[in-house]
Amino acid sequence: MRQESRRPIVGWSCIALLAATAVQAPAQSRLPWRIAFQSDRDGNYEIYSMNPDGSDQRNLTRDPADDLAPAWSPDGRRIAFASQRDGNIEIYLMDADGSDPTNLSRNPLGDDHHHSWSPDGKQIAYTSYRDSVSSGEIYVMDANGANQRNVTNQAGLDWYPFWCPTAPRVAFMSKRDGNYELYAANPDGTNLTQLTNNLAEDWYAFWSPDGSKIAFRSNRHGEWDLFVMAADGSDQQNLTRNSLSPDLHPSWSPDGSKIAFITTRDGDPEIYVMNADGTAAANLTRHPALDWGPQWSPDGSKIAFDSWRDGDPEIYIMDADGSNPTRLTWNPAYDGLPRWQPTWRPLAVRRRLWQMLR
Repeated sequence: MRQESRRPIVGWSCIALLAATAVQAPAQSRLPWRIAFQSDRDGNYEIYSMNPDGSDQRNLTRDPADDLAPAWSPDGRRIAFASQRDGNIEIYLMDADGSDPTNLSRNPLGDDHHHSWSPDGKQIAYTSYRDSVSSGEIYVMDANGANQRNVTNQAGLDWYPFWCPTAPRVAFMSKRDGNYELYAANPDGTNLTQLTNNLAEDWYAFWSPDGSKIAFRSNRHGEWDLFVMAADGSDQQNLTRNSLSPDLHPSWSPDGSKIAFITTRDGDPEIYVMNADGTAAANLTRHPALDWGPQWSPDGSKIAFDSWRDGDPEIYIMDADGSNPTRLTWNPAYDGLPRWQPTWRPLAVRRRLWQMLR
C-alpha cells in the first residue's frame, strides 16, 4: 500500500489484437454483476463501480484523500477499502452504493491495509503496522470493526493475509525466517503452519475456490514461476517452468479448473491462461502493450483486466478464451484493479457444490 508513484504498476509489484478490435458496450450489459475499481480521474484515487459493459460509472467514495483497493463482501452488498482520509491508511467499509462509509480499523498508530474477507462475511483479516512501523502483523476483526486482535504477534514481518474461501484458515507471507515464506493459521492465531520452507522467496497465497490448494509464486528455480501446493503445504509443484521470464499473479477460475496469470515470456506483460495442472498454457491478450491483473467473472465466462494499449491504464473485459476484448473505461487518468461483485451462496452450499465437483 506504500505507493512509490501516483501511477504504480498494479500488483507491486507484435501481433494484431486477436482477430477483433476493442469496441464499447457489447453483450456484457446482460451480466448481473457490477465491477468495482480504483481511479484517479478526479485528481486522487477514488473507488468507482460500473456495469460490465462500462456503463453507469459511479464515484462511490468522493473524498479528497486517496481511497484504494476495493474488496467486495461475499454477499456483494458491501465494499471494504483502504483510505488515507484520517491521516494514515485505515480500512473502511461502505455499502455497495457508496453510502454509510465507516472507519473499521480506527488506528492512528500505524497503517492498516491488505484486507481479506472471511467466506461468511463476518470477519476481515488485514495487515497492521500499529505495533511497529517496520514490522507488520496479521490482524483479524469483526466486519463491524470490533474485536481486533493480533493473529501473528511476533517480531518478523507478516503481511498479505488471504482467507480460505471454504474454511476458517488464513494464509499469509512472513519474513520471520529471513526470507519470505508462506504460513497459515486459524483466525485466532492457533494451529500455525509453515507451508513453504526454502532459501528463495515464496509470495502471495491464492486459494483455489474449493480451499484445497494454494497457488503462489516462487523464485526457487531462479526466475519467478507459479507453483501450486495442497492447503497443508504438501505436494508443491512448479506449474510454469519458465526460466526466461517471470510468471506472476495467478487467478483461479471460479470452477478451479484453470488459472489466469501474467507473464513476459513474449516480450511484454501478457495475460495467459492454463489448466490448473499447468498444461495447455495460452496467450489470451496478444498485444504489445502492458496487460495486467486478470479477474474472472463469477460465472467464469469473462475476464476483466488492466491494459495500457491505448496509451494510459484502462479497464478491459474479454471472453475467457481471449476473444471480444472490450474497453470499459475511457479517460486519460488511471483506471485499474477491477473487482467483480460476487454471486452469494451460503458457505454450506458452496462446500456441498465443491464436494459434488471433486
